[in-house]
Amino acid sequence: MEEKKNWIKSRKEKKPAGGGSKKRAGKKEGLAWWQKLLAGLAVTVAAVLLVELFANLDCLRLSPEERGQRQISSEDITATGYEVTDQGYVYNGESGLLRIDLGGRYVDKLIYTYDYDGLLDMHVTVQYVNDFDKSEQKVFYDRNSAVLGRSVMNIGKRVEWIELYTDTNLLLETGVEYMDLESLPLTITGFSVENAFHWNPVRMLFVFAAGAAITAVIIWRDLFGKKLEYAFLLVSLAGGIVFLACMPASKVGWDEEIHFMRAYYLSLYPGGEETSAEFPELFTAGIKTWPLNLPQSAEEKEEMQAYFDENCSSGGEGAVVQSDGVGIYTTGYVVQALFLKVGRLLHMPFSMLYQFGRLGGLLLYSLMMALAIRILPAGKRILMAAGLMPTPIFIACCYSYDSVVTAFISVGLALILRQVMEKERKFSWKEYLAALACLIWGILPKAVYAPLVLTAFLIPASKFEENRKGKWMMRAGAAVVFLALMSTFVLPSLLSPGSFGDTRGGDVNVMEQMMNVLTQPFAYIKVLASSIWKTLPSFLFGEDAFRMLGHWGLAGFGTVTMMYFAAVVLTDGSGIVRPVLGKWQKVILAVFTAGTIVLVWTAFYLTYTEPGSSCIQGVQGRYFLPVLLPLCLLAGNRRIGLRITDRAQNLCIIGMSGFLLFAMVWSKILV
Repeated sequence: MEEKKNWIKSRKEKKPAGGGSKKRAGKKEGLAWWQKLLAGLAVTVAAVLLVELFANLDCLRLSPEERGQRQISSEDITATGYEVTDQGYVYNGESGLLRIDLGGRYVDKLIYTYDYDGLLDMHVTVQYVNDFDKSEQKVFYDRNSAVLGRSVMNIGKRVEWIELYTDTNLLLETGVEYMDLESLPLTITGFSVENAFHWNPVRMLFVFAAGAAITAVIIWRDLFGKKLEYAFLLVSLAGGIVFLACMPASKVGWDEEIHFMRAYYLSLYPGGEETSAEFPELFTAGIKTWPLNLPQSAEEKEEMQAYFDENCSSGGEGAVVQSDGVGIYTTGYVVQALFLKVGRLLHMPFSMLYQFGRLGGLLLYSLMMALAIRILPAGKRILMAAGLMPTPIFIACCYSYDSVVTAFISVGLALILRQVMEKERKFSWKEYLAALACLIWGILPKAVYAPLVLTAFLIPASKFEENRKGKWMMRAGAAVVFLALMSTFVLPSLLSPGSFGDTRGGDVNVMEQMMNVLTQPFAYIKVLASSIWKTLPSFLFGEDAFRMLGHWGLAGFGTVTMMYFAAVVLTDGSGIVRPVLGKWQKVILAVFTAGTIVLVWTAFYLTYTEPGSSCIQGVQGRYFLPVLLPLCLLAGNRRIGLRITDRAQNLCIIGMSGFLLFAMVWSKILV
């Protein structure tokens, strides 16, 4: 059989009888694409209106007397642990219970106002009558931000009674020890019920974004089924914008206050600016930005953003924010800093400015990952499925350098793997240097990924038959870059170990911990192996890698997500004529990937774990997103075949990835 020039086997669609390229005589021509688009958008708008109508249906069914907002009489409230005064219910400082009897009336939203300068947490029990006229209970925590003066809880039930309980343990927060929360007075000043038709802009955007994405995929299914990079761009931007709309203008992601501070400082480079006195509080996880007390309703989110717009403006008076120059982390914040600078020039209010900077991170991630998918010869579906998981999209919507690390490493690896996988392709110094540049840009903020630069050693020597020196120059370049990147991690820990550790891990000491590792290597290998064995599967393919949404917690669809990604990995090689990687190439790639994984754990053992500990603290699944591609390429095979076309397989992945992303937003964070 004659060897094909393209080693990836193409699946051809069956053509209709007669060639299928010419329209049959007398056959009516279909709608133009713009007509289909208008029809799809019309259906989407109708769906938006229907969803809003359905969400407010219970309120619309109420009699006029039950609609609107009405105060709850003190006769319907039983207070225990509170002193009843003219101002309201004054908490006694130990524990308190407020029981509100509502007699089976419908309650869309329960609102209570309060005077309190701390973080008000209530344990709420709602007894309601379900659709089968049976009494049931719903229990949850109502956590309120310190910048709010009222709580708005979404109930949507026929309520018999509601109990709100709090005590000293609920009111105190570990991490806010700088304030004496126990001594703060608490007064609940009033209760009310609101039953009214509410347009929810975020919910409307959600339905519109989902509908518009579905419409686009249906109309241009041939394009998206063939070009996965465009599909990735569509789904990531649609889902990411919905994520942004759900987020308050405050800390939600991991260490987001630190990343926002660095991005904002960089946006001021080389100068500074005068701000309001409250503005620098956004750079710490303080009581006003406490991430465990996020808005739990649209009204609370609006009130929080109004507070920040009023009190955290740039160009105010009371504090000076000064740029601290550039460093090894700078590459992770350039685009977000640029968007913040543009936002200030446009005089955006703070909440809009904050989200505008986040939007810059989302755009960069989406574009770079789409570019990586476009470049990659094999494994496109794997990279798309991993990149569209809720956790990576969530990180891209936060202030963080993690998404920059993942995206630029993906592009760099894609450029190198193209040189490796496409045997007939001539070696390109331009592509090689571009790959090194992307890897340097992505790895600088986190040098633990430096071993991935050595994947350049996989480029076969046959590419340099006419230029033997070129092979050694290429490998020497990769080795030099690897050593230079590693030095940004090793040298600071040696020269200034006291300032290199992360105090959040406890009483850390980098030098002492390093001596433990060097003098007792077998003991450390035991600790390392134990930690990897217990947690790596979850970190690579489980909830920690794909479903963690920062301080919002864990999203749903766990089993479905794992099975879906496993299916993508195992079937990605379907239709490939010959292996994309040779046996020795797989061995080398496995060594470099394993070295990266070991470096991640070792870095946290040195900088985040107390000396002598038998476990490693601080490692999270999101740190392994950059190594998913090489790991999955190692696990892929050509033995599992699918009797469907490439286009159909790609469209299935587009649909499933989009479904998981939007479903987790709907079920977890949409309020």
